[in-house]
Amino acid sequence: MKYVSDIEKQFKNLNSRKAAGPDHISPLLLKTCCKQLCGVYYHLFNRCISNHIPSLWKSATIIPVPKNNTPKVLNDFRPVSLTPVPFKCLARIVLKQLKKETANKLDEFQFAYREGRSAEDAVLTVINSVSEHLENSDSCARALFIDFSSAFNTIKPAILIEKLKSLGISPILY
Repeated sequence: MKYVSDIEKQFKNLNSRKAAGPDHISPLLLKTCCKQLCGVYYHLFNRCISNHIPSLWKSATIIPVPKNNTPKVLNDFRPVSLTPVPFKCLARIVLKQLKKETANKLDEFQFAYREGRSAEDAVLTVINSVSEHLENSDSCARALFIDFSSAFNTIKPAILIEKLKSLGISPILY
């Protein structure tokens, strides 16, 4: 972690109306007292990155939230996980740094999880590419679409770490 200002920015941008996680530290507290707490969290975050993340920060409180105004059966609720707010801030800071380090290594045709890109951009790119190709006589076009929406659930951490190493990502980020 390089800058206290990154932590201050995260704390200031918190939605103070959100609920606290199992650590009972509310976003309102962090937002209101960010100047006083940034230095403390700077050291805490650095210790988390270099040593280990506290087990409390890896836990969540699951609460049922009604899907409609008059829930009648259990299926009318959806589970929502309340996770510790400081850990979410740390995760956002690490993600921002990881995105910086991987930006020039991503495939230009990757549209998912990229700022300023959408599924619509992907569809338009495919349509444009196929149209250009079909302008040649005696040609055809084939396309394969794969949905990786649940792929993250099947990633093996050891393989992901090796991939990040091969990309030259800073070890502190993985």
